[in-house]
Amino acid sequence: MTEIQVIKLSSKNKTLNTQIMIELDGIRKYITSDSNEDAKRPLIYPFFKKLFGDKFKTESDAEGADTYIKGELLVELKTREDQWLQGFYQGLHYSKKGLSFPAVCVLTKDFIGLWKLNDLPIFVKKHVANSDAQKAPNEIGVINARKTSKSEAIEILKSAFFRISLKEYDGLFSEEKSLTIDLFEFLKVLKNLDSNRIQINTYDFINHIESLKKFYDDPIEAVHCFYAVVGFWDVTSLVVDNDPEDYDVQVVSQKTGRVSEQIKVKPKFKPEFKKYIESHYIFTNEGSGLTVDYYFSRFDEVITRINPDYAKQHGIFFTDINLSKFALWYVHENFEKKLSDKYIVFDPAGGSGNLVTSWRGHLKHKIVSELQPDLLRTIERRMRLTVQDDDELLQAGFTIIPKTNENKGLNFLDRSAKDYVDELKKILSEKNLSLDKPIAFLLNPPYKNTDEKKEVREKTDSEYEIDKDILELTGQDAGKERYIAFLAQIINIAKHQNAENPELNPLLLIFTPTSWLIPRPTLINFRKIFDKHFKYENGFIVTSNEFFKLEGKWPLSFTIWSYNYTETGNKNNVKVIDLTHFLKKDLAINWDSTLDEINKKLRPLLKRTKSISFSDKSQSIKDWTGNLCMILKEVLPKPKNNQMNFLAGFLLKMKEGEMKKRTELQILLLLV
Repeated sequence: MTEIQVIKLSSKNKTLNTQIMIELDGIRKYITSDSNEDAKRPLIYPFFKKLFGDKFKTESDAEGADTYIKGELLVELKTREDQWLQGFYQGLHYSKKGLSFPAVCVLTKDFIGLWKLNDLPIFVKKHVANSDAQKAPNEIGVINARKTSKSEAIEILKSAFFRISLKEYDGLFSEEKSLTIDLFEFLKVLKNLDSNRIQINTYDFINHIESLKKFYDDPIEAVHCFYAVVGFWDVTSLVVDNDPEDYDVQVVSQKTGRVSEQIKVKPKFKPEFKKYIESHYIFTNEGSGLTVDYYFSRFDEVITRINPDYAKQHGIFFTDINLSKFALWYVHENFEKKLSDKYIVFDPAGGSGNLVTSWRGHLKHKIVSELQPDLLRTIERRMRLTVQDDDELLQAGFTIIPKTNENKGLNFLDRSAKDYVDELKKILSEKNLSLDKPIAFLLNPPYKNTDEKKEVREKTDSEYEIDKDILELTGQDAGKERYIAFLAQIINIAKHQNAENPELNPLLLIFTPTSWLIPRPTLINFRKIFDKHFKYENGFIVTSNEFFKLEGKWPLSFTIWSYNYTETGNKNNVKVIDLTHFLKKDLAINWDSTLDEINKKLRPLLKRTKSISFSDKSQSIKDWTGNLCMILKEVLPKPKNNQMNFLAGFLLKMKEGEMKKRTELQILLLLV
């Protein structure tokens, strides 16, 4: 039997609740088994019997229903997920057979749904009311399911009070852990069926942010509203309004005593806003690892839904939370175990904060900046919630630059390195801090090429002049690649810090495309400059669209570089570990485990992995052709089918001896 993690239990009910936890495993087995419902039915009985005691009735004692809890619940079982709608209507029809229940639940393979009858769509209530009471529930289930359109079926799903769909798991946690979290919530819902609060969970929270848009003129304010209250919104939360005439309200958790920041809501919307907050709650489960930070980690999906042009024009693809944690683990294992002790960790392109909040205990005090004030506000909220739950982080703290109350961002590219560093020093000095250690740049910069419509960029505040010192390093063409401009500014800042104190040698930990590592012809001159300042240490590549919501499939690198200026240039052999076979689920582990437990999970994944050298031009064609097509898709901004067909034919026609004479770069040049 798979172990289900036990959450904190009161000592009074510990024995009973522990038994219920064990029986809950029967529900897990039911929804993960391919067996017929008749064969699986006995799996669920112990759980409901343990939870509801003598109220539990089934089959002949319940007019043929699979499970019936008088006055509380009707449960209908089906074999396959595509039968959930039939089961839904079948369950509802038992109300015409003399059974009384305010909620109906359907269990199938890969699916659990629970509905409060009062919250069902009008068309459902009409179907139920017009159903022939003389017909059997299973017959009515089929009839009404056929009457229901696809759009209506989706509406029914959205009206569910609680829902699990194993096929919708997002990969943040392993499938087993995600199911454990959901089953705990299912138990919580069943133990509080009389509650009128609707759960906001991992499946539908973005839809609820959409619902908040009605309270605001600007949709982005609905996003800010959600992230301002998410850490304070539980089953006990209330809205406090000290002055009905002003625009300020706060959300208070009676459970924790925590109070949110002031939230702006127009006076005319305050009553409806209060009703909405006090009739919903955010699903978390601290014991199994689902905290409010989960909702922050999916900020990229939120901003893309609410304002897709913003994400597109800034070239921002927020870093996958588990990949972020893996990258920091990789640094810890392969380069530096005391990163925060030896360096000042700084992310100048903070995004949603996934990188700098990625691994508790590994990063202590952090400096975070961003161009967009909207993102800075979100990062600060996330940081505050993170540090108040972590004593070590609470002591170390964080610094957001510039201050969010100034409602402005800090552009990394529109000013000189000296001006940028002076801005950092000014804010740090107000906290009695200084840049007394080398900077460790930790970032996933924008990848955007600015050679697009200027008016669209201006509309989204993504049009700005790049500082001349940056363009002197990149040249005009390469400077259009945002991540190359970031690299150039990092050179300038690292050079500036080292000039002020030669003992300080900054570090660079960065996610980028691989075209500058090859390098692409237009980036050869820039790489020569970069190699004068930085020495390559380590790195890996993954597949872009596996961890980022990007079009196309190409290798994405995470590389580690240390500042080491030499006029003749560092002889950098850029050799990376090939992890392009990694899937999101491979990194969906429990990152709150001990380091030993994390190592046991990850080290086996790295065994027998191969290295790819972007510097060794003498290696055989066989050593790199497996990744050539992915590299080409990056090197050629918009590869055409005829180019890829040409490559395939080119390789097929070449004899082995001729292939060995060609370097990777030469073949790339033939196609670019």
